[in-house]
Amino acid sequence: YEVEYLSHSVQSMISTMRHLMEDVLHQEEEKRRSELDVLQSQINPHFLFNSLNTISYFCREKPEKARELLLALSSYFRSMLEDTDYMVTLDTELEHVKAYTMLEEARFEKRLSIEINADPEALRSCVPNLILQPIVENAVHHGAMQREKGVGKVIVNVKREERSTRIDVIDNGPGMDYRIVQSLYGGEKVEHTGIGMMNVQQRLISLYGKSYGLQIVTSEEGTDVRMNIPDSAAGSAQQEEMAT
Repeated sequence: YEVEYLSHSVQSMISTMRHLMEDVLHQEEEKRRSELDVLQSQINPHFLFNSLNTISYFCREKPEKARELLLALSSYFRSMLEDTDYMVTLDTELEHVKAYTMLEEARFEKRLSIEINADPEALRSCVPNLILQPIVENAVHHGAMQREKGVGKVIVNVKREERSTRIDVIDNGPGMDYRIVQSLYGGEKVEHTGIGMMNVQQRLISLYGKSYGLQIVTSEEGTDVRMNIPDSAAGSAQQEEMAT
């Protein structure tokens, strides 16, 4: 009888633990979904206005170019409004970025140059949806286009490493304010900290752990924002929290 009672108690304990784990996983998924929803809700109306103005100009001068830009705008908004998958392939994420950069290059014309270099083997890697576009947008508006002279440049480099994919977004702007860098590292918002940048930082740390947050190197010659996406990070954030 005692053995039977003990067996029943163990089964009950295991069942309770399983339900608790399911609740924790559900809460984590809801948290990540809300973070993505926040980012998707931050569509800049000025970006839409400027894009439509640019397309309107090309409708008169270069109809084929206008058609390309309309397709790019459609792709951009589809990625921002309709994509519900939390994780996507890097290939898909870069398509979102390319749609965005096509519109910005058309708007700023010869004042802006954007280059994307990606190792083919890295394109199959999975990354959080909309993790890269906010970083590129920040590099364009708060980096490259803040130059007083010359062409503003943004370079996106994607490299496959042994157990991760490294992504660098580099601009040749005047550098990022030290207070903003510190706020991103510390998780405290300050004035002029981009919502998109903070959102990306919080999502990376939530999903992969503190050691996988954004790495920022900045100077008067420009800024390099780097992220490393591990191949398999299931539970890494939880393991890090337990270790600390």
